[in-house]
Amino acid sequence: MQYTRMTIRALWITLIAAFVFTGTCSSSKASSSGSKGNSTKSNRSSNGRTKAKSTNPKTPERSAREIAQEFFNAGLQLQNEQKYADAIQKYHTALRHDTKYAESYNNMAYCYRKRKIYDKAVQYYKVAINLQPNMAEAHEYLGEAYAELAASSFAKARKYLRSAEKELKILQGLNVEQAAEVERYIEKARTYMEK
Repeated sequence: MQYTRMTIRALWITLIAAFVFTGTCSSSKASSSGSKGNSTKSNRSSNGRTKAKSTNPKTPERSAREIAQEFFNAGLQLQNEQKYADAIQKYHTALRHDTKYAESYNNMAYCYRKRKIYDKAVQYYKVAINLQPNMAEAHEYLGEAYAELAASSFAKARKYLRSAEKELKILQGLNVEQAAEVERYIEKARTYMEK
């Protein structure tokens, strides 16, 4: 879609007018409402974390960590119900509110590991450990993820080795020289697996 200069200029004028109009209306509302204060003036707390805007005077401001904690708790509930994909979404949402929430990274990694998505699991365990180097649970689960990867790779290696041995038996009846070559590769693989 192409816009002419006139169209773009008209859009800018409309946006500016809307900004000026809403800015003057909200400032006049704020001055007419006096000290009731239905909205918060600043969305930053003294520690620099973003707080949720409160439009209701009865609802207190919440820090980004508090909001993240709600999503984390929802994710934990789903994780306990073994609804790992849904839990991952909740943990991602928690991290949008607080990117330094190590427990959320750890639990999200756990869910990825349970879904056998090991690359993501390892990635997020490492982030959790980077944020909290002494988080024993993350170190434990990262070790378990590596062990599961090794077991999976070893199981695949044994499967492929059995397939190679079947081909060797067929090849021994067809071409002895080529069978000897395959046999050398099989021995290399066995030696490697024993290490």
